[in-house]
Amino acid sequence: MQYGIHVLTVPNYDPTRWKLEESYETVGCVAPKSLVKAENMLFFAGTDNIYGLTANLQIFELADSFKSDYVALSNLDESRFIVDVKKKRLICK
Repeated sequence: MQYGIHVLTVPNYDPTRWKLEESYETVGCVAPKSLVKAENMLFFAGTDNIYGLTANLQIFELADSFKSDYVALSNLDESRFIVDVKKKRLICK
């Protein structure tokens, strides 16, 4: 497991009873500079798609219309995402 999405749960009543659970084994971020938050979603570059993750851990694949071009890139780990708040868009470099 190199990449994945995990949930850390820390109860208020006893922080020593924390729990780390894997939510998605095959989906994860490959480029730290691609992690951006916009409105109620976290966006990141994965090995096979660009993903959006909601607070309740619902995953959305965003690169479907250009997925083959995205996967063919050799430098996915260098991806950088920027949120354009005025135009409500995600810029991927």
